[in-house]
Amino acid sequence: MKRFALCSSLLLIHVSAIADDTTWSAFGTLGIVSSDSEQYGFRRNINNDEGVFNGDIDFKQLSLLGGQLEHRFSGTFDLVTQAVIRDRTDADWDDYVSLAFLRYTPSAQWTLRAGRLAPDLFTISDYRDINIAYTWANVPNEVYGMIPYTYFDGGDLSYTHRFSDATLTAKAFVGTSESVISTGHFTQSFDLEEMLGIAITFDKNDWNLQWRYTQASIGSEDTSADFFIDAIAQIPDVLWPNKQNIYNDLALEGQKVNYQSFSGQKYLNNWLLSFEVTHTDSDTDAIAELTNGYISAAYLQGAHTWYGVIAQTNSDPYQFSEPGVNALLFPELIAGIEGTFNFYSSSQQSISLGWRCDLSPTVTSKIQVSYTHIDENGDTLWINQGNNSPSQSVTTLIYTLSFAL
Repeated sequence: MKRFALCSSLLLIHVSAIADDTTWSAFGTLGIVSSDSEQYGFRRNINNDEGVFNGDIDFKQLSLLGGQLEHRFSGTFDLVTQAVIRDRTDADWDDYVSLAFLRYTPSAQWTLRAGRLAPDLFTISDYRDINIAYTWANVPNEVYGMIPYTYFDGGDLSYTHRFSDATLTAKAFVGTSESVISTGHFTQSFDLEEMLGIAITFDKNDWNLQWRYTQASIGSEDTSADFFIDAIAQIPDVLWPNKQNIYNDLALEGQKVNYQSFSGQKYLNNWLLSFEVTHTDSDTDAIAELTNGYISAAYLQGAHTWYGVIAQTNSDPYQFSEPGVNALLFPELIAGIEGTFNFYSSSQQSISLGWRCDLSPTVTSKIQVSYTHIDENGDTLWINQGNNSPSQSVTTLIYTLSFAL
């Protein structure tokens, strides 16, 4: 599929030079972020290995430049390629190709796509990088920050049925994906294999409901857990009986991860009300069961939109409880295991207020202030510069200037 992304990009560049059926578009964001914590640094999502701390003025977290080319071969076939240049951790060249797919549309009801696609995980999956297309200065981190996967290589099939006053769309997709996840102290690549997902969208008049379910297997890679497995193997069985229990939890390869979400939007006169709730669970204790969500209300007044967002993540932290093991004998090792198992144990609540001003049909300015309370050991979404994870409240100020042509 990586070869497909490259070949389709080169093909599209070639045909655009010789055909009139090629269209292009561009989009970009200048993002400025400041935050007031000495210990917890703001980051866009858990891919980023750098944070924004007290005294920093950051231009990298939210700034990007993107372009898209679309070539239509016929009334039923077209080719789409999109590239996004932004700050990424340990990125290869193909990570900047966010879309590269062939689309076959034999009728108004059916669409088949193959290549590199955006995973249908969120309300705004297809335009997650296009800041001008949504209300907020930044998507709610509590939901979007936990998922660093921006593309998958595979295919999807969608069917749309139109009623007299409503539309129902069902989509199924399959493929693989990869991304880098960072704690700030170490960075690790995670591949997702055997991705299978479905998404159902129901539109009626001025409201929209969406439900999604995705399952994937964690691919093979060298993980930080290998260090702990090797360390435990050196401990005599009499001090750590039944080691296989912890081995099974630490070995992530082949473990299943399940993700589902339910979201909705409703226009009510000048108001736009929206919500999104997600739930993640897996076959292993190393990936915490996690429930995330937000509700948002926006008031539209001409070129101005005033909005507020309440969001949270919630999970139960892991506590070491292996039977027959005296935790006092291995404090550093057990602290490391707990830290690994609690990486996904995000727990925080935030309130955000913002103002969007449409300077023109193609240029938008937004400013947002977010107040976030991070629970003890719940700092997954942040870069932690300390040796512990205390409860703390952080204020973050975000400004974006975005365009789409």
